[in-house]
Amino acid sequence: MARGRPPKAASPAAAGMNNAGSSAATTKRPPTVQTSFTSVALQSLAGEWNPEVRSVLKDVGMDELCKIRVLGNTNRIFSMSLISRINPDNMMMDMGDGVFIEINSREVARCIGLAPGGGRKIDIAGGRCLIDREDLLGKVHGILGTGMPRSNNIPVHKVKKIVQGASKVAIEGDERTTMKVVVTLLASSTFLVPRGATAKIANELLPVVADPETIAEFDFCDYVVEGLREAARKLRDDLSCDPPLVNLTGCLVIPQMIWLDYHEHGRQGRLLLPLPRLVDYSDMMLRGLIRKHAIAQGIECGLEIGDIPRSPSANIIGWCGNAPKQHCESSGAGVADSGSNHDQTTPAAAGGFSDEMKKNTAETRKRVLESFKAAMDYQYQRREDEFLKVFDSVRESVMGEIKKRAAENRRKELEGTLDFFLAHMKQHAFVMPVFPVNTPDAPRNGKSAVA
Repeated sequence: MARGRPPKAASPAAAGMNNAGSSAATTKRPPTVQTSFTSVALQSLAGEWNPEVRSVLKDVGMDELCKIRVLGNTNRIFSMSLISRINPDNMMMDMGDGVFIEINSREVARCIGLAPGGGRKIDIAGGRCLIDREDLLGKVHGILGTGMPRSNNIPVHKVKKIVQGASKVAIEGDERTTMKVVVTLLASSTFLVPRGATAKIANELLPVVADPETIAEFDFCDYVVEGLREAARKLRDDLSCDPPLVNLTGCLVIPQMIWLDYHEHGRQGRLLLPLPRLVDYSDMMLRGLIRKHAIAQGIECGLEIGDIPRSPSANIIGWCGNAPKQHCESSGAGVADSGSNHDQTTPAAAGGFSDEMKKNTAETRKRVLESFKAAMDYQYQRREDEFLKVFDSVRESVMGEIKKRAAENRRKELEGTLDFFLAHMKQHAFVMPVFPVNTPDAPRNGKSAVA
């Protein structure tokens, strides 16, 4: 019998029969995920955000974005898993336990702090067929001062250079108008509604920034929702043909905040949390909550069981058998086919977790929060100790320099006072009369010659 690869026409059923004796079913790897979503651009501006720039962001309704704390790359596989759970028709996201939460302008405002309910809508579909696109491009090029032809697209790196060269003291006049356009384009193309593998400025933003004084009149919350709707619809179409590469669009951190807040605090408890939510979500907290909840809920996040903290909930997962690394929901296009054994009986399939398991899960949540708090306290204490150590090391040299400068200033003041006194004495000193020696009027031994 000839050896080699099986023919392409071989049926999947035959392949399954050949692998019937294997101990575990073969699982498909999730596709490679690309996205231009990043908070680094906003964080790079945070170092330059003086009160003047904050006032510019307030003029366009984006001043809350200054509070963002997420610095690193987002978990793309986890984001893809959550977006696949969004129904683009009604924007309801499946929480995994039969509960659905609608992603609307109010949820966007709760997550990132944008003001909802603007009077003017940003038309994503209309941006693909702008009649006056060239005129709008020319107007925006003129505002930014790029010096490029009016038919050329506006590159993002040009916008970043304008921010780097902005005034550090006062932003007024034409520079303030330019900065309104710059911060709007940069925030929208990299954080609010990013598209493609690399950041680019979308056409629907041209009518928004063509008149910088009316930017605050547009509803950016609705714009973010429509961007996520487009991302969910595009992901469903892409996953239907089992692609090796997927491009994610939209603000990826919003579904993560909604999903993690729900599983961490409950449906009603999440509504009592401080706003905006991006203030609480640091890199460490985001990674910790993903490790805590994603695997337990069967959400693909690119992590293994060994990546989550050893706790009673992790022991429950280990007792259930191999945790599902891929999860397919009926309400959305699944990320990949599940590789777990469906004949295996789990506590959830047998009627839910027991009271003891629920108690252990509650204790685990409390321990994780305490661990987060202890870690943050440790970081603050370490930074304080480092500051005091540096201060003690330079205190003597600083005090010596202060004493030296004080003595020098005192010496200069004394010299100036002495010079002033001598000049005053020379000008106003009493002049004694001088008499000839041989005259009879000259005093001799204190007695006058006349006397």
